[in-house]
Amino acid sequence: LGNLWFLIAFGRVVEQEMTHSELGLLLIGSAVLTTVLQALFTHPGVALGGASGAVAAVLGATLIHAPETRVAMSVGPAVAAAPMLVWGAVWFTTQSLGFAAGSPGIGWVAHLSGFVMGVGFAIAMNIVGMMDESTEP
Repeated sequence: LGNLWFLIAFGRVVEQEMTHSELGLLLIGSAVLTTVLQALFTHPGVALGGASGAVAAVLGATLIHAPETRVAMSVGPAVAAAPMLVWGAVWFTTQSLGFAAGSPGIGWVAHLSGFVMGVGFAIAMNIVGMMDESTEP
């Protein structure tokens, strides 16, 4: 449910900014790559799977496409609204601390690498979009 919660909260911006093909490439590409990276840090015999890397990529892409967009999220019993830049920084920090602490059972590497991939993908799509616009007559 956590992945779905983040996908609903942050996915709408990315859906509006990317084509279906770009979004599909982001989701599938990040799911595959983050799973491979997570596998490098996971002990043999430990089950590995999930959509965390792809959802983290959506979070990273949202940060680039709409850093000032205010997003309302439930934090315990309260609801807090903050710019995407704040949510992204808080999320990345908590994931980094979890990885550093070595907390078991969570794909910290998939989360962090997915976020970085989402940021990089969104920047690359922005650059390609700018190049496309500059070549039009």
